[in-house]
Amino acid sequence: MGEDKKNSNAKVIWYVLFAIVTVILCYLFIVVYFYYISPNNISAKLIVWPFSSNQQIGQMYLDATVEIDFTVTNEVTFEEEEKQVVGINVREDGYVVAPYHDFCSCTPETTFQIYTNSGRVYGGKLLYGDEDFSLAIIKLENVLESEGRIKLPYVSIASSSSSILYAQSVLAISTPREDNNVWQAVAVENDRMDVYSEINIDNRRAVDYVLEDCYVLLLEKKTDAQFSGGPVLNTSGDLLGLANGGSLENGQYVVIPADKIRLVLADAVEAYQNGQTYQNELADNLVGFDHAELDIFIDVSTENSGQEVNFWFDGAWHVYTDEMTKIYYLNTTPSFYVLEDWTYNGETILNAGDCIFSVSSNGNTYLGDKRANIMQAFYGLDEGDTVTVYYQNVNNLDDQLLSKTITV
Repeated sequence: MGEDKKNSNAKVIWYVLFAIVTVILCYLFIVVYFYYISPNNISAKLIVWPFSSNQQIGQMYLDATVEIDFTVTNEVTFEEEEKQVVGINVREDGYVVAPYHDFCSCTPETTFQIYTNSGRVYGGKLLYGDEDFSLAIIKLENVLESEGRIKLPYVSIASSSSSILYAQSVLAISTPREDNNVWQAVAVENDRMDVYSEINIDNRRAVDYVLEDCYVLLLEKKTDAQFSGGPVLNTSGDLLGLANGGSLENGQYVVIPADKIRLVLADAVEAYQNGQTYQNELADNLVGFDHAELDIFIDVSTENSGQEVNFWFDGAWHVYTDEMTKIYYLNTTPSFYVLEDWTYNGETILNAGDCIFSVSSNGNTYLGDKRANIMQAFYGLDEGDTVTVYYQNVNNLDDQLLSKTITV
């Protein structure tokens, strides 16, 4: 009886050891698979092998980072400008995301040279540019046919739950073409709404664009190195955002969150694969601004002596009106001011002077206090889905909220 018990215990021990060895071997096979057999999914690498140093992780990220070089004609000065923008690949078949504002003057004839860490150079096609989310999507083209199916290093896009937290340590990646720098950084501010770029038009100060709902990073100092903008990532393989090249002050940089990329990427890719250009008519036809934007327009225009009532928006000069005063100062709830009649499929949805307080779509409600909130409601919709807009006219702010439902 005792001998049988010993044999039984020995079998259990062997079974346990066998299970442990099997798990270890399976784990090692997975590691080998993602590192050597299928090495392009950088995010998966970091999940299966979370023991790399920050510098090693940064070097992996550099393989997915690209520099995009192109020339555009400035719409104000009509002079040619050379651009170098840092982006990052987010799909194995070569789709790069980058901050949009350097691409806003691009035309269908604009040619791109895209440089990678491997030394290869690709062409590219601008598939989509979104000013509201500061997002450009570029398809890598002219990949050598002899390589067969395109397989390029890429990273995964963070979900909203993986967004940058205050005081979080992250990595920022510079262009892979020149310095190959990996920067340590920390989030010193989030939910920043007052970042804007200023330009001179007709010898007057004007706002080129406003960035809202963004983060501010403080980068470590490097000797003889300058951060030119680029992707911001955590050490777990998530693309958290895209940093602009211009510093705010003392090594602080603005970062646009990456979670909005998910709203657009799949539709832009599908349209490209079907030989079409992705457009979102519902969002593109809405012309207006929120409180934060209006505040910035006012602040900049007050510096234009004799022209204080004029502000630059949507490619034209506008006059600051009493109606805008009402929506800005008298309204207790922030809203989005509609500057021009909003039409969709030949129908007028809202009139100029209406103020959007919220929008509901796909079971979610988006408040009108930020432009990006309003625009987010119009993405990810399928044919037949509905969007409900809650609004008032600027001259009837004491009245009950009105609503209008749109079917896409």
